[in-house]
Amino acid sequence: MDSRITIYMPTKNRLSLLINAVNSVLEQTYKNWELIIVNDASTDETKKYLDQLVSKNTRVKVIHHTESLGACVSRNDALSLATGDFITGLDDDDEFKPDRLKIFIDNWEDDESTIGLSAYKSNKIDGIVGETRNDLKPFYIMQDDLLYKNDIGNQVFLRTADLRNINGFDKEYKIWQDFDCWYRLLSNKKKIKKIPFDTYIFEHSERPDRITHSGKKNVMNSYGLFVKKNNLNFRKRNILKFHLLGYGVKNYTIFFYFELVFMTLFDLKTIEKLNNEYLKPLIKNNLKRIGLIK
Repeated sequence: MDSRITIYMPTKNRLSLLINAVNSVLEQTYKNWELIIVNDASTDETKKYLDQLVSKNTRVKVIHHTESLGACVSRNDALSLATGDFITGLDDDDEFKPDRLKIFIDNWEDDESTIGLSAYKSNKIDGIVGETRNDLKPFYIMQDDLLYKNDIGNQVFLRTADLRNINGFDKEYKIWQDFDCWYRLLSNKKKIKKIPFDTYIFEHSERPDRITHSGKKNVMNSYGLFVKKNNLNFRKRNILKFHLLGYGVKNYTIFFYFELVFMTLFDLKTIEKLNNEYLKPLIKNNLKRIGLIK
């Protein structure tokens, strides 16, 4: 298969990180790609760098916004120009590993029920990339699975037409744009396959612009918007509360444990997740504290 792949990349005022991201695309072993970068009104030297980049590489396209329109509009602008059979994204602070595109192409299967592929990632903290796990396993992700956890991550590899069919990303979201997009992709019993390859480097250094530092108001607004737009029933909107962990909106406590048990109507998958992530570690730590186990 020698299909063209479009990579979309919004960027704003992250020039040093952007250069690393772009270089990771230029170094791909699979060569039939185009990179569409949307400069969302950067005020640093991003425009100058991108104009020079385009003059040297015909596979790179650039859109310059004169005012900041946000990541969703930027991604959708790139989508409107995409000429690839397939499409995937790259955040301007992350990087592709050299074989990422080739691995996606090699693992693509024309299966009507499988709408896309996702892969594993390595975290990069303070310039150091973590070791690749050796226990990677393939599995399928369906729409309801996302309510418990976003196992897809922040990027999907799929046919460009399928992303266009759902009108791309919803600009009403301040956060959770990717999560919302994947949820809509998985309607009508579609699924995304997680393939057992580590192909993405996720910049995980502590920075004030991280989504996990989003204000509680933005988080709850996105939660409410998601519930409304997807018409979630009582049980599902409570399962979705797992996504509030990590933002400081919700934390694992005994009250949260029983809240989800009762509010999800004793959903078995919820209870299993709560037990594995909260109750079992809590019991183990208490047993260690009183000296019953080491």
